[in-house]
Amino acid sequence: MIDPRQIEGVAAHGAGWLQLRTFAFFPQAFPDFVGTVMYILDHNLRAAAILGLVGAGGIGYDLVMAMRMFDYDRLLPIALSIYVVVTVLDRMSDKFRRRLI
Repeated sequence: MIDPRQIEGVAAHGAGWLQLRTFAFFPQAFPDFVGTVMYILDHNLRAAAILGLVGAGGIGYDLVMAMRMFDYDRLLPIALSIYVVVTVLDRMSDKFRRRLI
């Protein structure tokens, strides 16, 4: 939610359309934007792994094939890489949002 008082304050100083967006709207909306982008990235990664499990390809397909072949030397690094990437994205999202807010 954007605070209308900040927009009103910037407009009261005679700011134009672009200046309103740059100095009033953008600083308030940017943390939510970053959070949403990081959430979508995280969701897409998890969805890609799940879709691969049901046969759509990608890293999930490699995971399923390693499970079917009982190739545990290959299965563990794949599962760990998915876990690490999801965890790193989650931590980055949290860190970015803390810095911006």
